[in-house]
Amino acid sequence: MTYKKHIANPCIGYCKLNHDDICGGCGRTQSERTDWIFLTATEQKTICENASKRLAKIKKDQ
Repeated sequence: MTYKKHIANPCIGYCKLNHDDICGGCGRTQSERTDWIFLTATEQKTICENASKRLAKIKKDQ
């Protein structure tokens, strides 16, 4: 049996979506959060990179 390798889930337990449907804790969209376990490690890595940029922008705009 082969197991898929995954990136650690970036959830920090602060799940609150803003008006753009972005989580204020991890920076992922609602669909990225719900699809996480079905994605490849490459897809997860890309989401983490994009989420980090989104979260930085959210914090900057506050």
